[in-house]
Amino acid sequence: MSYLGNAPARSFISFERQVFTIVNSQTAYALSHSVTNENDIRLVVNNVVQEPGSGKAYTATGTALTLSAALTNGTDEMYCVFLGRATATSAPGAGSIGTAQLAADAVTSAKISYPLTTFSSTGIDDNADATAMTITDAEKIGIGETAPLGQLHVKTGDSGGSVNADASQLVLEGSSNAGLTILGGTGNAGRIHFGDSGDNDIGFINYAHDDNALLFGTNAAAQWSLDSSGNFLPAATDHGIYLGTTSAAASNLLNDYEEGTFTPTWSGNAAVSVASGNYGYYTKIGNVVTVHFGAVLSSSSNSYYSITNAPFQGNIPSGNAMGAAREYGHTGYMYRTNMGDNSTTITVQSYQNNAVANAYLNCSLTYRVD
Repeated sequence: MSYLGNAPARSFISFERQVFTIVNSQTAYALSHSVTNENDIRLVVNNVVQEPGSGKAYTATGTALTLSAALTNGTDEMYCVFLGRATATSAPGAGSIGTAQLAADAVTSAKISYPLTTFSSTGIDDNADATAMTITDAEKIGIGETAPLGQLHVKTGDSGGSVNADASQLVLEGSSNAGLTILGGTGNAGRIHFGDSGDNDIGFINYAHDDNALLFGTNAAAQWSLDSSGNFLPAATDHGIYLGTTSAAASNLLNDYEEGTFTPTWSGNAAVSVASGNYGYYTKIGNVVTVHFGAVLSSSSNSYYSITNAPFQGNIPSGNAMGAAREYGHTGYMYRTNMGDNSTTITVQSYQNNAVANAYLNCSLTYRVD
């Protein structure tokens, strides 16, 4: 007769069969395949088909088969046929097998090949004759590289270089420039985290796109930042740089630097007025301050001058800090500067103890602060 579509196979199916070993006084047996209920099998005892169902010959669910009465070993025989598990006895018709008919583990690497007659490597080839991606038997991945040097090796050209023995690393290789790009939103951040079993970001490098600052973190906290103007800033005032040592020695910590200007306030043993050129500069490194100051002073009766507003109070418990001064416009006059402990006054005094009108003084002093 004629058929629409493929003609059915004449001997396509046979039903899988399980023979049981009878155990005296036992009504529970294990099926070799899971079933929904007893209607999925045909049970035969002593060549007689049994009636399925509760209160009848047997029930079944999953792999459990339960008889309503026990059988006798050596006397009785029992087998079942799985009605839902047909096996092929001839090739199925063309186009009759779909995805649903394939078991999940039925397709192996031996059944997959591309191109169909030539592909036999562990790599993944592109449509040309070069390997686009390789997955090795050591579970390393190479992109543009058939022998990856790290866990992931991306190669655009041969650098001629190699890597160390740490196979867990990412390798980016090129014959010219090579690098890593992290793209993020304009108001967000790009991050590289360093973690361990105790903390997933115990260390990090963070670029904040909102203010264009690059943060460096250790011990799960931001410690330093490089701002958008290129300034390197500590996260706290006690952070610094250890100089001249390979360990964190307190005496080698540089954690304070400041420079600026100030306007000296002049006085003397008689009235003092500033004619012109009043200036003051200071530089503070750690606990040491150096000041430079001066002015043209209108006075003819002073044996000493003072400024009363040094930028930092001195800490000089063993005596005075001594500095130098020079008078321009006259000859033969020498001056000295000094500061006492716990003071912001710097005295400028002539060695000759002479008073000079319109003295043009340039002074300097270095002293210690708290």
